[in-house]
Amino acid sequence: MERITLAKHIAKEVGTELLSNYWRKQKGNTTGKKGISHGWVTQGDLKSDAMIVKAIKQAFPRDGIISEESDSTKTESGIIWIIDPIDGTTNFSRGGYNWSIAIAYITKDDVQGCVIYAPALNLFYYAEKGKGAYEESMHGTTKLDVSTKDTIENAIAHFNAGFEDKPNHEILKNNMDKLWQFRYRMEESAQLEFAKIAAGVSDYYLSHAELPWDHAAGALLIQEAGGKVTTWGKDIYIPTENGILATNKHLHQKIIKTLGDLYAR
Repeated sequence: MERITLAKHIAKEVGTELLSNYWRKQKGNTTGKKGISHGWVTQGDLKSDAMIVKAIKQAFPRDGIISEESDSTKTESGIIWIIDPIDGTTNFSRGGYNWSIAIAYITKDDVQGCVIYAPALNLFYYAEKGKGAYEESMHGTTKLDVSTKDTIENAIAHFNAGFEDKPNHEILKNNMDKLWQFRYRMEESAQLEFAKIAAGVSDYYLSHAELPWDHAAGALLIQEAGGKVTTWGKDIYIPTENGILATNKHLHQKIIKTLGDLYAR
């Protein structure tokens, strides 16, 4: 079995399980604090994590795993999986629609494949390096292409400051002050916001605080749709580091220039 095949299969299997037994159910709304990311965790997050990790270990036991909800494991094969069992836990716990399952796998500092599945929206995204990015929906399968917007004032933006971190929110405010001529969306699911950029529905996303599981899958989707992604403060993308600027490519250098010193923080 190829890794992209496993990622697609397990994402859909997990999505079915979450919709059937956790989303808008009492146990899906049971929340508590989680560790490194300081956000919330539900029983749905933990079930999703357990199913994905088990499937990877059974199919590719020598691969490493980095997940938001469980301890990391080292790689013996050179492949590392980066998982967000539920991206958009707050939306999930409140019965909202904007949440997704995100799975990516990387070699060194290069994302090779990804899947983003939004079960409640019936939207399924996937990409492999060098093979394009795609969306599956009720309308069929569509190849994704980023927008051609080339002015910040005409662009639609997505921002994220992290969770319950006052300094992060102050940095976000400074970023927004710099980019004051914009329309923005904040949907509480970074991976679905990346998918919108890949589909040309919006134009850029910035966060100096996003963790690897928040951006690895979405980064490849945007790159394969023709966009550009860099790690915050750098001129390259490193999936295991924090922070990201993801754009339709045409806006990338303009945003960096506008942010100035803020981009280096």
